[in-house]
Amino acid sequence: MKIRRYLIKVVILVLVSLNATYGQQKVWNVINYGTPPPKLIILSEYHGVDNTPVLKRSLIEHLYDHSSIKDVVLEIGKSAAYLYNKYIKSGDTAILRMLNPSTALNTKNSLLIELRKMHSTGKAITVYGIDFERLEALEAIKYLFNKNGTTNNRLYQFISISKDTIAQLRTNDKLYKERNKLLDECYHIYKDSAAYYNTITDGAFSTKEIFNNPASELNFGRRDADMYRNISPVLDNTKGGLLLIVGSNHINNKGKLYSRLAKHLNNKNDISLISMLCKNCEANGLYFAKQKVAFMGNKVLLADTT
Repeated sequence: MKIRRYLIKVVILVLVSLNATYGQQKVWNVINYGTPPPKLIILSEYHGVDNTPVLKRSLIEHLYDHSSIKDVVLEIGKSAAYLYNKYIKSGDTAILRMLNPSTALNTKNSLLIELRKMHSTGKAITVYGIDFERLEALEAIKYLFNKNGTTNNRLYQFISISKDTIAQLRTNDKLYKERNKLLDECYHIYKDSAAYYNTITDGAFSTKEIFNNPASELNFGRRDADMYRNISPVLDNTKGGLLLIVGSNHINNKGKLYSRLAKHLNNKNDISLISMLCKNCEANGLYFAKQKVAFMGNKVLLADTT
């Protein structure tokens, strides 16, 4: 395959259902081509494919070892990223139960588990979240307040008495309206005493990070624009490079997250884009049950690699 404009856009097609080792080596060869490495490396994937966490861990570890990239941006909320980083550092399995059930239960096949394994070998990765908040937000608030000994407030008490509702909502991903109604109630409690709640911090994290997150599950039309708003300060403040792992739809769709990022960096040579092709794979994800993926890739990139 002839790759057009390869100095502008690096494209690797990883056939997950075929030889993953071969695909990884091709990725390493191209990533190592440039010195210094790109400011931003994007891995576009199909969520929930069973054998991708180990592959992604291999990519992250390679970038850590050879390109000094220690920051990973995921398609999760800021509250989930807070809990991810707490688990990665501590290995506290109680934190797993605060996260999405698929993360907590599928401990043998989770990128989070892989990042914890990396940390235990002295390779510390920091995770950032740029997507909308899910029910992990309420768990993160309780964790933060317990850590600071500030549980005597309306927000903590409201979340505590809503535990049965939260447990029920976590059993069905399709109840997004009900989820967001509960999050909205928490927001109004927060808003009434925001100055107080914002003083409860753990490093740079506070409830302000959650409730000021512009991304919303109820406004998918603005999702890419809001994800871009969230990643922009991370890009600007990260000293080294950055790895973004995001669903292929966020590169393919009209929101054009990729083009926003390219414009932000003002130099397309600063972006390498890796597209993970899925052929005859099984996948689990939000809003759908386990399904067979006949073929999924990055249409934008495939059109650009002729």
